[in-house]
Formats: sequence, C-alpha cells, structure tokens
Amino acid sequence: MSIADAAAAAVLYWARGDAITMVAIAGPESSYRNDAPSSTDVWGMPGEQSWWRPYACNRVYSWGLWQIFMPVHRAKLGELTNSSDPCFWSAYLCDPVNNARVAHWVWTEQGLTAWSAYNDRSYLAYMDRATAAVDEALGPRPPTDVPLPPAVVPPSAAVAPPSTSVAPPPSL
Repeated sequence: MSIADAAAAAVLYWARGDAITMVAIAGPESSYRNDAPSSTDVWGMPGEQSWWRPYACNRVYSWGLWQIFMPVHRAKLGELTNSSDPCFWSAYLCDPVNNARVAHWVWTEQGLTAWSAYNDRSYLAYMDRATAAVDEALGPRPPTDVPLPPAVVPPSAAVAPPSTSVAPPPSL
C-alpha cells in the first residue's frame, strides 16, 4: 500500500480539499498501510474499557488506513458487513475502499476530531505529499487561466416560409 493508493480511495468519498486532509491524516494513523493494526488500541492499554474486548480482533481494536475504532463503530460495521465478527470487520477495514467508506461515515458523524492525528496536528507534516497524491489520483484538471475564444455566431440566413403541396380547402 502507498500514499497513492490511499489517495485513490479517498477521492471516491471526499472532494479534493477534504481528500487531501484525510490522506494526510492516514499518514500518522497507519503509515499508509491498509492492513495496519493499531499499535495503541490493544488489550491492556491505558484507558482500555472492558466492554471493548468483544469487539477486538486479535486483541486489536482499530484497523486500516484511517484506524477505524471497532468498539465505537460496531453497529455500522455490522450493518455494512452483515456480520458480528470483529475479525471479519478488520478484514473489511483492511480494504482501502471499505476503510475510506467507513472513514467518510465517521467524518460525517464526528468530524475530523475523530482522529488523533488531526487533534495532535501530526497530519500537517503529510499535507504536501497528500496534496500531490490526491492531485495525481484526480488526474489532470483543465487549466483555469486560458481565455476562451470568442463565440462564433453564424450569419443569419433568410428563412423562407415553408412551402405546402396541399391545396387550400374549397370555399363554400
């Protein structure tokens, strides 16, 4: 996986500016590894809640490019996957397009503050690379500074009335 792959997934769900921010966020969240298990959201971490444990896969709670935290988003993951198995969810989240889809939903519901990389501003170090990757994923854009040629209006031609081959009705 690469930043280019993250950008290709992001542009499916966000407009350019938001896609750039989200691709930058994925940098510190996952190092652009789509199969990245969290290194911090694991059993035994400080602050862990016991109710989270049924929603972990291999003792890990967050997966993928945007590190979706499965205990909090378990209802949405169940709905999207038709499964209640956290390891099925983690496999789903390891697909970049699926992860972007869920991340977009989280973004819509919670905003950017759902990601620690946004809150601690670590994503800012990735903005230039994210911009280049998103622009590459979007492809060439038409130039905006090239003037359009003047409109050409064809000369008006005299329009002849339609001819009719039908005889007029007889008079009474």
